[in-house]
Amino acid sequence: MNYKLCAFLAAFLAVTGIKAQDILHNQNTIFIAAKNSLEADKKQADFVCSGHNDELVLQKAIDLLAGGRKLTKKGGTIVLLPGDYYIDSFSRENRNGRVAVLLPSLKSDPEVFSLSVRGSNHNTECSVVHLSQSGYEALDDQGSYSLFACANHVDYCHFSFTDMKVTIPEGRKNIVCLDGRQMGSMECRRLKCVVENHSSWETPTDQINLPVEGCIALCGCYFNSNSWNYVWEAVYAFGFGQGFACGGEHLLCIKCVACYGKYGFTYANYYSPDMSSRHTNTLIDCTDEANANFFKFAPNIGKQTINIYNLNLEYWPQWFAIEGEGHYATEVVPGQWNGQVNYTMNRGGSSLPNVTDHLWADDSGHNFQSKNNLHKKICTSEERLSYYPNYGQEVFDITLNKWLICTDPASKTWVDASGQTPPAQ
Repeated sequence: MNYKLCAFLAAFLAVTGIKAQDILHNQNTIFIAAKNSLEADKKQADFVCSGHNDELVLQKAIDLLAGGRKLTKKGGTIVLLPGDYYIDSFSRENRNGRVAVLLPSLKSDPEVFSLSVRGSNHNTECSVVHLSQSGYEALDDQGSYSLFACANHVDYCHFSFTDMKVTIPEGRKNIVCLDGRQMGSMECRRLKCVVENHSSWETPTDQINLPVEGCIALCGCYFNSNSWNYVWEAVYAFGFGQGFACGGEHLLCIKCVACYGKYGFTYANYYSPDMSSRHTNTLIDCTDEANANFFKFAPNIGKQTINIYNLNLEYWPQWFAIEGEGHYATEVVPGQWNGQVNYTMNRGGSSLPNVTDHLWADDSGHNFQSKNNLHKKICTSEERLSYYPNYGQEVFDITLNKWLICTDPASKTWVDASGQTPPAQ
């Protein structure tokens, strides 16, 4: 954690005499300190962890808020003061598997239940939740585990996670850091999720630690978020089988980054009770960097639409070489998904964005309006033929003085309005 920043904040509070509780002005808040938190933080905390089985302390705080401790309404905020918190066991469970910290499912019409777990400031390195090495080694390779998850699905239960970091030692087991599957909605902002032994862009292909697909940083919700903030913003996922397992309805991802894993982003790639989401999901200004595969789109029974704006794809040949020639964005059932995606693509970190590499596998993405942002709408034949085009891409070729449309990206086949291939082809 960032001790200098944490020490400054603690000194400021000590000198001014201000308590963090007073700053928040929130009677529905429980403060928790870690074993290695500053003494000033421990003095103002409601609970102090021991550095072993800290999940039990977090669970006690959550249960108090769910039970209405000093509240007129159930719910509230848990603040993790700067320090390192260690999870050693998964003593609770829900329908998806074993859970370390189980969030409640409550519904008391016409009210709703909302609970927030967050660090004490906007620096994600200050409040860090670790799955311990011994806790990791005790897990079954075939089991399913969640660090934070909800008991049972209730539409009107909203949970948020902000301003903290979550780590697991390795990516070889089915572990979800923040599991939204049973939540009504899950808001995540300014987070880092890290597999500690993840490989990097410098790692040779034969030495890359490729995580299993069931190792997930953030997993989405089931259905409709009922107008709650189902938003993931400024979240970083390093070294996971799925950085962001997107799903449910009305999810908005902004400036999310996934690196050094099997998949950066997937859609509908987890079980949902009716296996169907119908409303649009949106990504804005997100980054997929040095993963073994581009996006995976699982079966889309609800005909959901996906809109992706200003996607940054940064791929590294040694990562794409892990699983054969690598996998471009793929629909498990070609033709089921639709929407729009515009993107830039870099081969490696220092290369310029290019026009020659492609996003989609040959049989996928045909119902998307896809655009490499470097491809011009009006250009010469020579420039057009240098592109790796997208299916259905349109260009006005000023050499031929014709509108052309791409009907086969792999062979770079273009036709004019009469369906004829131009002479320069």
